[in-house]
Amino acid sequence: MQEELDRDNDDPSPQLSEEEVRRQLEQDLDEIKNLGLVQRAFDEFAARIPRATVQQARIGYFVTKDVVWCDFRYTFEADSKEQQKEFGFRKKTENEWELMWQAEQKHDD
Repeated sequence: MQEELDRDNDDPSPQLSEEEVRRQLEQDLDEIKNLGLVQRAFDEFAARIPRATVQQARIGYFVTKDVVWCDFRYTFEADSKEQQKEFGFRKKTENEWELMWQAEQKHDD
């Protein structure tokens, strides 16, 4: 997984090296897997966008450990144009996570 960090020169907090950032992202992903949310993300995606082939999935905490954000890049067999769907899970209780999935808006262009 590749992640970019915005670094503010005026920020007094210690800056992490790329290796430390990578390790933290891997630890976060392991935690999210143990919560069952990685598999749930793939299941929710497949249920809502059937016949899509996932090309890339990025899953991680968003701001706090109470929100897990998912960014899926996918294609369909009949159309190789890559599409994107972002969605997430919000922690409701210790063991309950609520899906945050916004329906796409239809545009008449």
